[in-house]
Amino acid sequence: MGKIFSSINKILSKLPRGLLVASATILLVIIGVIDYITGEEIGLSIFYVIPVMLLAWYAGRAAGVITSFMAAITWYVADVTTGHVYTNAAIPVWNAAVRLGFFLLISLFISLLKDTLEHEHDLAMTDSLTGVFNTRHFYELASKEIERAKRYGNSFSIAYIDLDNFKEVNDVYGHGAGDELLCFVASTMRDNIRMNDIIARMGGDEFILLLLESKDGEAEGVVEKLRTLILEGMPEYHFPVTLSVGLITYTMPPDSVEDMVREVDTLMYSVKNTTKDAIRHEIIRDEIDRWMMVRHVHSNDRSEGGR
Repeated sequence: MGKIFSSINKILSKLPRGLLVASATILLVIIGVIDYITGEEIGLSIFYVIPVMLLAWYAGRAAGVITSFMAAITWYVADVTTGHVYTNAAIPVWNAAVRLGFFLLISLFISLLKDTLEHEHDLAMTDSLTGVFNTRHFYELASKEIERAKRYGNSFSIAYIDLDNFKEVNDVYGHGAGDELLCFVASTMRDNIRMNDIIARMGGDEFILLLLESKDGEAEGVVEKLRTLILEGMPEYHFPVTLSVGLITYTMPPDSVEDMVREVDTLMYSVKNTTKDAIRHEIIRDEIDRWMMVRHVHSNDRSEGGR
């Protein structure tokens, strides 16, 4: 049953707003005709509510309000044409007004509920400080990208970015300055990547960037541009911060997100443990490339005394 509702939800969510309004209008006409035929003895009130709820949820608050008026008018027409006799001519008008108020309350409640759920959903996906994706949502998106790459043979790149000397910023300037720095770095990267690329904060002063369908030179060019823009902004804040970046281009996708993050994290630390303030880019086309990269990184770590 859950799958059926999920499928219906996906279909309705993709329909144009105009088509939804037209469909609701037709549905209300059908309900009104049935209401007229069955007469006053059979109540159909719940069926009038359905189009109102659907439009408020899938087409927005304004569409829900319009549908509320259409539902109240349809019900009023069906009511007065069935031959029901009222003691006062104002009674059906009053009833229609009450029904309209009921429909409007339903519409506003549904649209408010959807806005609240969407807001909660956004909060669950984003880092509360910087506004970029959080680790959990990154893993979800990256997992889908790996599956897509396996299916279609697409290459993609992932960059792990660590802020050098970030602890010094917190110690000297305070945690407020550190938060300001993190927001600056996040917004700079977010504003200078493609809409379909993915950026997330992995915690602390570490960010991760997933560049979809990127070729070897493209990925390095994008990351170098981001690094340059961030470093150019440092003098304004008087922060002694640089960036250590590990960058991997996968033409052969990894087995899992965990493997991918571990590999690029290890590559980033090979920069941080040696020169800092640099980008190290590796291309993995097969298992031999992966083995060579890990071997080389571990060799550097041993020569530098580890992390």
